[in-house]
Amino acid sequence: MKETNKKAIIYALLREINEGNKIFKAGDFDISQSVFSDTVKAMIKAGLVNDVICNDNVYGESDIDFSSSYITLEGMNFLEENSKWRKTYNGLKEFKSWIPMMGD
Repeated sequence: MKETNKKAIIYALLREINEGNKIFKAGDFDISQSVFSDTVKAMIKAGLVNDVICNDNVYGESDIDFSSSYITLEGMNFLEENSKWRKTYNGLKEFKSWIPMMGD
């Protein structure tokens, strides 16, 4: 996956969490569960979000719960640094058509 696409997924996740949408899954972003889990774990490690619950299940996948999550100041900074995407990102329902516009 291109670095731009990874950042776009992070941007979209942060926007959705910040706007109160905390119910989504890997398929909403057209990525595998393992890529989704790795991305969320990277966001936690980078301090972009707090109170995201990640539990590895018996199938080796992570069950992720965003219900109590919120973005941190660092997450707000990420959104601000990538504000150029604000004009083109129209929400989760249009995410799959938005990604190809990102380019490199």
